[in-house]
Amino acid sequence: MHQRCKSCRMPLPTGTYCPRCTDAHGLLIPFDALHAELTHEVMVHNEGMCRADAQDVARRLMARAPAWAKHPEVTAHRDPRSA
Repeated sequence: MHQRCKSCRMPLPTGTYCPRCTDAHGLLIPFDALHAELTHEVMVHNEGMCRADAQDVARRLMARAPAWAKHPEVTAHRDPRSA
């Protein structure tokens, strides 16, 4: 079984982070950069979804990843019922 990227949760054969989530030096890209990319992907895969809803979906996906679970952008929008 493959492990998952600790940033975006995509399947990963080895390592901690996938190439999408790292820069040219192998360092984790900033939260805002990945959030923007995931928001775009959500909008592409869900034609007609408004940006605000796509941003929320992207944030919820990132909240499930260990790299971002305690990030202020995630915790500020966390549903108190999910705690």
